[in-house]
Amino acid sequence: TCALPIYGKSFYFDIHEKKHGPHGLVAGMSGSGKSELAQSWIASMALQFSPRDVNFILVDFKGTSLLQPFLTLPHLAGYISNLDTDIDRKLLALDGEMEHRQRLLDQYGARDILEYQRRRRRDPSMEEMPFLILVFDEFAEFKLQFPDFTRALDHVFRGGRSLGVYSVLMTQKPSGVVTEQMNANAAFRWCLQVQSDADSRELLGNTDAAYIRNPGRVYVKCEDGTYECLQAYYAGAPYLPERGAAGEAVPVSLVSLTGERRPLVPPARRAGGLRSQLEAVVERIVRHCERREIPPAKPIWQEKLPKEQELFSLLPGGKSWEAWPLRTKGLTPPAAFLGLVDDPAGQRQFPLVHNFWRDGHLALYGMTVSGKTTFLKSLLVSLACTHTPGQVQFYLAEFGGFGLRSMEAFPHVGAAAGNDEPETLGGLAKLLGEELDQRKKRFRKLGTGSLQAYLEAGG
Repeated sequence: TCALPIYGKSFYFDIHEKKHGPHGLVAGMSGSGKSELAQSWIASMALQFSPRDVNFILVDFKGTSLLQPFLTLPHLAGYISNLDTDIDRKLLALDGEMEHRQRLLDQYGARDILEYQRRRRRDPSMEEMPFLILVFDEFAEFKLQFPDFTRALDHVFRGGRSLGVYSVLMTQKPSGVVTEQMNANAAFRWCLQVQSDADSRELLGNTDAAYIRNPGRVYVKCEDGTYECLQAYYAGAPYLPERGAAGEAVPVSLVSLTGERRPLVPPARRAGGLRSQLEAVVERIVRHCERREIPPAKPIWQEKLPKEQELFSLLPGGKSWEAWPLRTKGLTPPAAFLGLVDDPAGQRQFPLVHNFWRDGHLALYGMTVSGKTTFLKSLLVSLACTHTPGQVQFYLAEFGGFGLRSMEAFPHVGAAAGNDEPETLGGLAKLLGEELDQRKKRFRKLGTGSLQAYLEAGG
């Protein structure tokens, strides 16, 4: 349910495209109750539908007043606030989600999300595709700071209907903010108190909303002809479960077998004051999902790459070759784990691996203090952790500092020299030349042209 009409029975707002949705606009001046209306509606949706069925992306550019109560909500697939610094990544991820949904529809020959979900009920092995609802608070401010996101939203308004991606844009006044594409595809409009007759007329076609005086009073206009005046539910009131309908405290006691009564105080209070009803609802939903083992919404975007990444977190199983008895022998490609790749469009992060058999030589460029030596040391440690000294060996030549030669104690290191050791460098060059000649002869003897082919031939 969305709100309570001032005339009586509850009004049920259905964002489904077959009823009132899928996209809509919400207008209202500051203090009119836009955020509170949206919070009550989101909480109502979360109570009615599982995170498997409905997910939300919340975009809050008003100091996180809309977002804050829902940070732990299992239905939350992502959020953006005015404090974010990686909006471009999230834009790519949203585009990637739209493309991913389209690929799933094409793969199973479904026309839209409704047909896909019907097929999935018959075949649970199909990937879940919940409805995804984007809610923007203070859209005008968001658009001003990130105009590039308008293109992605136009895409959502234009093609989101069949993909199950719906949008609700909230702003103080839609004029000059909402694009023609958004306006043409908006199936419903909620209008709270606005500043002028023109603002009301732009959204509703009349001046009714300009004369609203009560916070939370809203006119709802939908494409199906619905036009209602409502008083929105307010979920920010204190949560007082110990009070009865008349407001009096209801005593609750634990009664033992001997008849002894021990008063119980419900956990209504928290540090700093009372919980709101909205917070209590979200906590109840979280506990229910945990108890039923209902997984939370799949994140639409990953967190930003960390400033530091531990190498062992990227290695298979987080272990070195000493703990892999099955990999200390046999054919093992010399593959080095170099770092973590951020792929926002693909909604994933994965290790960057350089396979020297497949990818060949590796050149590294970088200015002073850019991290070249650290990169090379990480590469060598990665290979040393995943291959035995019989599989991979290092010969190190360094012409600045002492970073690489600090690894000379590794059993994989055959030799190391720097520009202050000309004789050692000369010997190292001679050794590598002789090794190259010997390998050419061995390859020729077995009729192979690479180390991989040589090892596969039993060399």
